[in-house]
Amino acid sequence: MRRPSLRIALAAGTLVAVSLTGCATQIAGTASIAGGGGGGQLTAEEAPPTSEDVAATEPIVPEDLGLPTDLGLPTDLGELPTDAFPTDDVFPTDFGFSTDLPADWPAGLALPEGASIYVAASETGTSYVVFEATGSVEDVAAFLDAEILSLGYTSQTSGNYSGVAVATYENSGSMISVAVTEYDGTTSGTVTIAANP
Repeated sequence: MRRPSLRIALAAGTLVAVSLTGCATQIAGTASIAGGGGGGQLTAEEAPPTSEDVAATEPIVPEDLGLPTDLGLPTDLGELPTDAFPTDDVFPTDFGFSTDLPADWPAGLALPEGASIYVAASETGTSYVVFEATGSVEDVAAFLDAEILSLGYTSQTSGNYSGVAVATYENSGSMISVAVTEYDGTTSGTVTIAANP
């Protein structure tokens, strides 16, 4: 029995005829494959391009795309006005902070001896003091604990978490929270007093 013969001829810009015993189909193509009883092969002239061929192809540069190169943007902005930016006297320098105990601070609540206040403030029923003190975290926390308990406050929580001593206290009118820590050889603390809601 005779095997069917397959011939495919693809050439750029032409139609290709495919004949296989009893049928004919036309397709468009760009390469040539000839088969006769066994399979087909590409001719050397029509083989796919190699990577060297692609690399040798001249690249497309933006000018070739017809993109505008002059957008008409200004190049000389002149000098900025000297009064365009606010001077130091425009900004407030008094934010209500102080280095003295707040006016509503409990009279019997003292800071450790030799403590220096970083910031102190009072607003909307809450007063706080941030200070630096000599002594260890444990010593400063113990001093404040004794001071607060002597004012009739009751201890609510206390503990040391990753080197930070914290405690909370409460009486009928307010709550006090304390945090004492040490950083780079300096012990500092924060005492906050808030009115009970």
